[in-house]
Amino acid sequence: MTPPESDTDGPFISVNEAARLVGFSGMSIRRKLDAGQIPGLKIGRRALVSRAFIDALVEAAQWRTVSIEEFAIEWRRSAP
Repeated sequence: MTPPESDTDGPFISVNEAARLVGFSGMSIRRKLDAGQIPGLKIGRRALVSRAFIDALVEAAQWRTVSIEEFAIEWRRSAP
């Protein structure tokens, strides 16, 4: 059985995986998640980041300079 921390197929990814994908530190991602600046899920001390958000952020950053905070606002407005 694959541990949840390394599960890369679900709707959420670990803070460390999100940090790796966007080139931030895990602590930076954790702070943004705790501040509500990026979407995710917190259960006790465990925190997970929305895979859809990170995928969209990485895609957008390929074509333009992106502020993660501003992108999160745009992304939330366009979410169903």
